[in-house]
Amino acid sequence: MSQQLSPTQPSLTKRIKSFTKIPFIKSISNELVSEESYLCDFCTRLNLSVNAFIVDPKETTRNVGQTPRFLGKLSAIRRRRHCPVCRLVLEIVDRPLDQRSPSQSFIDDTNVFAKWVIDGQEEAEKDDDCTHEHRFTPRTRRVLVYSEPQAFKDGYICLLSESAPFKEFFGRRLKSHDLLDAEVVKRWIATCDNEHGQECAESLVHPDLMKKRKNVLRVIDVLNMCVTVVPQDCRFVALSYLWGKNFQQLFLTSKNLDKLSMPQSLSKEHLPRTIKDTIKLTRMLGERYLWTDSLALVHDEGFQYHDDWIYARAHLTVVAGSGKDANAGLPGVRKESRMWHQTIEEVLPGLKLMVCHLAEDYISTSQWDSRAWTFQERMLSRRCLLFVNGRIYFQCRRTTFCEDMEMPGPHGWSLDSVDMPTRIFREKPFVQFTSAVELYTRRELTNPIDILDAFGGVQQVLEKRLNTTIYYGLFESMMDSSLLWESSKRLVRRPNFPSWSWAGWVGEIQWKFTEAAKSWIEWHQSEEGEQPHHFPRQLVPRIEPPIPWQHHKSRFARKLGQNSSIPTLLHFHTIVANFSLLKPLRMHKSIISPLRKRLTGPSALSTVRPAAADPGLLRVGIADRYGQWCGTIDLDEKWEVKVGRPLPFLVMSKLSGFSEEEMSSWEDEALLISDAAEEEMKRVNYGVFNIMLVSEHKGVYYREGVGRVLASALQRSWDLQPCWKDVLLG
Repeated sequence: MSQQLSPTQPSLTKRIKSFTKIPFIKSISNELVSEESYLCDFCTRLNLSVNAFIVDPKETTRNVGQTPRFLGKLSAIRRRRHCPVCRLVLEIVDRPLDQRSPSQSFIDDTNVFAKWVIDGQEEAEKDDDCTHEHRFTPRTRRVLVYSEPQAFKDGYICLLSESAPFKEFFGRRLKSHDLLDAEVVKRWIATCDNEHGQECAESLVHPDLMKKRKNVLRVIDVLNMCVTVVPQDCRFVALSYLWGKNFQQLFLTSKNLDKLSMPQSLSKEHLPRTIKDTIKLTRMLGERYLWTDSLALVHDEGFQYHDDWIYARAHLTVVAGSGKDANAGLPGVRKESRMWHQTIEEVLPGLKLMVCHLAEDYISTSQWDSRAWTFQERMLSRRCLLFVNGRIYFQCRRTTFCEDMEMPGPHGWSLDSVDMPTRIFREKPFVQFTSAVELYTRRELTNPIDILDAFGGVQQVLEKRLNTTIYYGLFESMMDSSLLWESSKRLVRRPNFPSWSWAGWVGEIQWKFTEAAKSWIEWHQSEEGEQPHHFPRQLVPRIEPPIPWQHHKSRFARKLGQNSSIPTLLHFHTIVANFSLLKPLRMHKSIISPLRKRLTGPSALSTVRPAAADPGLLRVGIADRYGQWCGTIDLDEKWEVKVGRPLPFLVMSKLSGFSEEEMSSWEDEALLISDAAEEEMKRVNYGVFNIMLVSEHKGVYYREGVGRVLASALQRSWDLQPCWKDVLLG
């Protein structure tokens, strides 16, 4: 949406420059150098002022936002060093490599845009209609800076609070770029303790699960510097950190337990930097007890790690997200342990602006956040104090607090809370489940067989909250929709897990539809060896099948299940139809900011960022027996050689239509779609069938991919008559 300056505008901006020139003072090798600083023509059109960052209560939601403003090519912005806003933009562009997305490419001559977006919002007074929904009123804005095509991670320009009529939601000048401000951190925790109520006070873990705990609770007494046993309801701080590969550290064992229980015994030990810093931090926050796995659990021979809901019970979880091992420390706790550079510019007299980034932009780049086992530690914690990339953030279930941003009121909501993972627990039951899996499968797992074990804590919480059972990673009472998981990247089979479960594949999983799938399939049982597993009644009522029921030969999964080489089987009856593949399209890499892809209000879920498409993934057309396009599916590039051949698909369920994202790839292939298909898709709720591409081996089908075809296409499959089959899906 590039906008060019009109020929009459330079004269106006030239007049503006005459009274907006202010000294630009920059530091080079501790020497102050002053030079002229004034807004360029492009940045002048942003109409920057203090009031521009404040939402007028009289504004309607329609005119709160503004259209994007073209700031120019990046190469041109680099030449406009006289412009203070352009200098702020370059701070966003030239972000350190360790703070960028790993998949981020760099295009120096990309188009750069700026857009006003809503930042701070305050909860409105509740109506007398007894509804429990939170309603928010916009208060402040900030400027989103981004590029098309995306060559750098989005950033923001916000107003410094010392230039604003009130502090909430605006930038905060740090007192020290080296040490954290303990009083600020204590104020964050106290606000959550005293103002957020049951949402943050109650554990996500159901009391029935908590009662199962029988282990002794050991912690570090940070005043007496020793290991001690405390009551089960004791208030304590928990530490979540990475041990690191081959890193040697002190572990509690039955042999040194008595010794380390003596007062001041830990003062004489060589502790990893992260634990030493967390002990110091615990004292600074006025807390006494610290739980850390290496010194709270007895690591004797045969030890198996089990947190036993420890993070769900902790009053606060400290996250050591900087570095790769236990010696990384907590930057900001010790002198000279970090140096945070704040970028602040006085762009007009009295108008001071600064660069800021969303909390998750930093958190998501940490190695700690990439590990599968730390997922449940974060998700189950009531409050987290996160140390990442030299910055410190506080997150609870209501909000996110940052060192460089003034905290909102007790019931405020800030843009900094976008992508906060615990927001998923506010969603509808099935969305809680799918969002948890999507977040989890983005992480790395050293031992592939731990895929379900590392998800176990969150799974048990979801099962209690949603009153269902999760079987091999699928939501049992909504099997029709659970089986429709897909990916925008190539997946690799995980041995010894069923192909129908996302746990049977390595890679990022996602559900592309919020609409509940409707099916005729009765998920009566799956069988593993001699033990049948019975599924509950489905939440979505059964519908009539697309073709009348046909009697067919039934098989017994139990006999096949005795073969240990065959994974757990789903056993059900459905229709099998043959279609061919048509016109493979390469999926080009595309990195899209969530702010330009989804809604970001307090009531909108923006937790999962759209993953960059894998260039090795194909978007393939599905063709009927006449060679006409009738559907679409995403497949690994290895399937390109099978284009044109009839392949078996299981007809699984029905949706109202294709998604916009699915059809976007075929917009330039208009000649491929027949007039009849176009007319069909113009109707409301024209209907598509979810179909699963399968391979077959010794009578067992295996999932290869999930796609969709027009409902009418079933009668045009390669089969003269699609037939019912007794399906064993391994």
